[in-house]
Amino acid sequence: LLAVLNAFEVRRAVGDYERDAAAELALTGRALRPAIAEVWQQEGEERALEILRSADDEERQVRIRWIALPGGRAASTPLDAAELDRLAHGRELQLSRPPGARGTIFVLVPVSPQGAIEVSQPLADRGSVVLRVIRERLASALAVVLMLLILVCILPIQWLTRKGSDA
Repeated sequence: LLAVLNAFEVRRAVGDYERDAAAELALTGRALRPAIAEVWQQEGEERALEILRSADDEERQVRIRWIALPGGRAASTPLDAAELDRLAHGRELQLSRPPGARGTIFVLVPVSPQGAIEVSQPLADRGSVVLRVIRERLASALAVVLMLLILVCILPIQWLTRKGSDA
């Protein structure tokens, strides 16, 4: 029973980790979107792409880059038609590549018909998430054992002192 519960806990923890990573990546892309759109309009494409490259250089574990969409200049993208349609309609896109694997998570935030900001991050391997869950479970179990030991030691003393004061 404990093994089944732990398997569910590991699955939940992995899902939580991936959702949190995607949310942080989307937040980064959304934060960059208005600045990139404005610079693109005011100073041109090259300056906007330069800002994205600078943002990418600042981040160690996160990759930030421009993805040109069909209709934009030099559009070459590994996205399929449904994904491109989603971006063309101004909706964000979250992908994990390779699909279904623990590879890299990508969030694409559309900026204009020309393209989108891609923010990506390699996902931690499942083993590190499993180890974290095991450490948390062991810490919880040790805390319960410690509390029980304290109770086992304190309750008999209180019981004996009450018995002594009643006499």
